[in-house]
Amino acid sequence: MHTASVTINQPPQLVITANANPVLICQGDITNLSVSGASTYNWSNGLGNGITVTASPTITTTYTVTGSDTIGCTATTEVTVSVNPTPDISPTSDQTLCHNTQTTAINFTSSVPNTVFNWINNNSSIGLAANGTGDISSFTVTNTGTAPQTSTIVTPSFTNNGLTCTGQSDTFLIIVNPTPDISPTSDQTLCHNTQTTAINFTSSVPNTVFNWINNNSSIGLAANGTGDISSFIVTNTGTAPQTSTIIVTPSFTNNGLTS
Repeated sequence: MHTASVTINQPPQLVITANANPVLICQGDITNLSVSGASTYNWSNGLGNGITVTASPTITTTYTVTGSDTIGCTATTEVTVSVNPTPDISPTSDQTLCHNTQTTAINFTSSVPNTVFNWINNNSSIGLAANGTGDISSFTVTNTGTAPQTSTIVTPSFTNNGLTCTGQSDTFLIIVNPTPDISPTSDQTLCHNTQTTAINFTSSVPNTVFNWINNNSSIGLAANGTGDISSFIVTNTGTAPQTSTIIVTPSFTNNGLTS
C-alpha cells in the first residue's frame, strides 16, 4: 500500500488600509481617498477602482473599499470623510438715520449653530469701527458732511476641529443722512407798494427743501410756503411800520427719512 502526503498552505489574511486626505473638509471641497494592501480595488459610491480616487461629499460620509489579491482573497475596509456645514446668515435690514441719532442693535443669526460673524465696514466715519466680530451694539451715527454716508459688509464663518468654512456674505447698509443748513438771508426794508428782492434760499446740502412761515401776511406774503420767495409788492396801508418775520426750516429727505 502506497501513501502520499499533501501540504495545504494557508495564505496570510489579506489586510487593506484606506485613508482620506484631508479627512475633514468644507462643503464643496475635494478629498483624496487612497488604499493599499491589495492588487485591485473597488470603491463604493461609484468612485471606481483606483488606488487613489477623489470625492466631494456634501455631508459626512463613510466610503467602503474592497481589495482583492492575486489569488482571489478579498478584504474590505472603510474610511470616513467629515464635512463641516457651510454657514449662512439671515438677511440684515438696512437702516437709514439722521446725524447724531442711535442705530437699532444688529443681531446676526444663522441656521448653523456656533457660526461666527466677522464684519467689515467700509466707512468708519459714521461712528462704527472698520471691522469686528459678532453682533453690532447700538451706536450713535455721525455725518458732518453734505451728502449721505453709507456702510457695511458681513461674512459668516464656522470652525470645527480647526477647519474654518466660510459662507456667502450678506451686504447691508447703514445710511446716515446729513443735517441740512441754510445760508443767512438778508433783511429788507421797503416802502408801501414797492417790489421786494426775490429771496433765494441756499444750503451746503444738495436737494435741501425750505419750508417757511410768515407771521404777518398783511404785507402781501402768504402765511407759509415752500421754496424760494419770488419778488412781490409789499403793502402797508396803516400808520406804523409793519414787520414780517419769516422763519425758514431746511429739511433733507433720503430713503424715506427726513432730517
